[in-house]
Amino acid sequence: DIYDYQARRGQRFNIKIKAGYFNSDVDVEFDEGNFRDDLQSVSFDKQSNFRFGIELEHMFPFTNKWSFILEPSYQKFEDTQTVNRVNVDPSDFTQRVSIDYSFLEFPLGVRHHMYFGRSKMFLNATINFILALDDSIAYSGEFDDINLYRDLEISDTVSIGLGFGYSFN
Repeated sequence: DIYDYQARRGQRFNIKIKAGYFNSDVDVEFDEGNFRDDLQSVSFDKQSNFRFGIELEHMFPFTNKWSFILEPSYQKFEDTQTVNRVNVDPSDFTQRVSIDYSFLEFPLGVRHHMYFGRSKMFLNATINFILALDDSIAYSGEFDDINLYRDLEISDTVSIGLGFGYSFN
């Protein structure tokens, strides 16, 4: 713990600075059928990146086993793929697709602690709010002298998360 605060009436707040390392990939997919959309689908390789954030935890006053958590963090994904488009009438071509995506993630949820002597294990259930900060998906490549690409935006989203952890001593 970077900071541990004991308030009145048995309430307890924990604040931790967090850093992590994660692997992720991105798929841009469109429904088949529209020629322009077919040419924008691409899968980016797994990338290893760092995340930085803070964990805010409020222990419920009626028990030391349950808490409310908020873990905002900053994350970024960057990659460039070269895609060979084949079987395209009248001729095959190659395009480069680049993604630059940074976002804030706000997991909000509950945590259950299980104590084993001086160690503890915990389980989390969260709702994750993801807010895009800077996003761009750029296409380069021409087909028959006509640029077929349009700007794409990555929208904010919500997901559900489950997690666990272990603390020794």
